[in-house]
Amino acid sequence: MAVMKYDNGTGKFVSVGGFPPQRMPADMAFGQISDDYVDGGGNYKSDVNADLRGFTTFNVIFAPDGSLMTGLVNGSVPQVETGVKIFGGDGATKEQQIWDHPASLPPGPNINEPGVGAITSFHYKTLEAMSDANRLKWLEKNGQFLCINQYTGKLLPTK
Repeated sequence: MAVMKYDNGTGKFVSVGGFPPQRMPADMAFGQISDDYVDGGGNYKSDVNADLRGFTTFNVIFAPDGSLMTGLVNGSVPQVETGVKIFGGDGATKEQQIWDHPASLPPGPNINEPGVGAITSFHYKTLEAMSDANRLKWLEKNGQFLCINQYTGKLLPTK
C-alpha cells in the first residue's frame, strides 16, 4: 500500500514523502471487484482461475475532500510513476517493492487501472494450493468484500 499524490508536471501519481509504503502480507491478495471476475449475481466467475494477477493491483483514489474517485477528471486512467523502487523500478530488490510480483510480470501495465470503489481480499497461497474445481467455492466462502462510500471514503457494511 502506498500513499500517492498527483504530479501536475508529469501527469502521474508519485509517492508522498513522510508516508513510507507498506508491503502487503505475502499470503494475501487484493483486487478490484468488477464484471471481469464477479457476475451480476455477485458470484465469482471461472475467469478468476485464469488470471489471478488481476487481484494484486488496483487503485483507490481519494479527492482532496475525501470523496472517492473512479478515474481522473478528464476520464483517463491514472498513471503511476513506475520507475521508483516501490513498484520494482530503479533496480529495486524484492524487499523494496510493495507488491510481490513475479519477475515475469512487470508491475507497470498492471498498476495503471481505473480507481475502484469495491475490492476483495483473500489468502492467495491457500487459493493457489487448491484444485481448480474448488477455487470458486472457496472464494465465495472466504473472499472479504470491501465497499467504499464514494462520497465519504469510508467503508460500507456488506451485510
